[in-house]
Amino acid sequence: MNYQTEGVVLKSFSSGEYDRIYWFFSPQFGKINFVAKGVRKSLAKLAGGLEPLTQAEVFLVKGKKIDRVVGVTALDQFQEIQKNLEKNIRARSILELLFYLEMDSSEAEKIYFQLKQYLFELNKSMISLGKTDLLSLGAIWKIIFLSGWGIDFFHCLSCGEKLQREKKNYFCFGRGVICVDCLKKETENFFHLPIEKDVIKLLRFLVQQDLIFCKKLNLSDRLILTLKKLTKAYLDEIIGKKMLDLWF
Repeated sequence: MNYQTEGVVLKSFSSGEYDRIYWFFSPQFGKINFVAKGVRKSLAKLAGGLEPLTQAEVFLVKGKKIDRVVGVTALDQFQEIQKNLEKNIRARSILELLFYLEMDSSEAEKIYFQLKQYLFELNKSMISLGKTDLLSLGAIWKIIFLSGWGIDFFHCLSCGEKLQREKKNYFCFGRGVICVDCLKKETENFFHLPIEKDVIKLLRFLVQQDLIFCKKLNLSDRLILTLKKLTKAYLDEIIGKKMLDLWF
């Protein structure tokens, strides 16, 4: 059976002498993989449209063990991202996240929309480095929530009460946010870090608002750095390994 789908190339691996295995994120099927036969030969026609960080339409044939790509049309190769090292590192971190994060395909269309919007905005030539960080962090947290790994940043995970700005709160990795009163009562020993009220406010904004609004925020370098550290630690926790190719 033949079929086709649009998507973004996440990653590829060598297979045998001339083949490559590709991982691809599609709005219809979520994360899929397929083989490109002979693509590592010097005159292979498919290779150019299957580079990671390429939006493409692929034409596939069902196989017994793995599907095979027989045609590809590159839709966008995001040239501004490709030629800018800082943007490239950030974009590839999002692809790395999608590759490693466990998810089902039920929210694939929404995740793909966020991925396309992120790459489109990042590909604009005038976006500053600080704004690329905010845009990338926003994309990461949207993907986390859509993949079913989201955290309630409005209520204490223990008592369920609304988090109070005037009280200290703590981020419990893999669980949520706990207020200082409940933390004092906890008998279970788990890893936690204090989380500033401004970080909670920022996280609420990132998961609720359209990605394009991330570029309009004016935040201190210290706040962005704090969010980077928290995000990195949480990703390491839910994925179960140190993330590769992340810029923070």
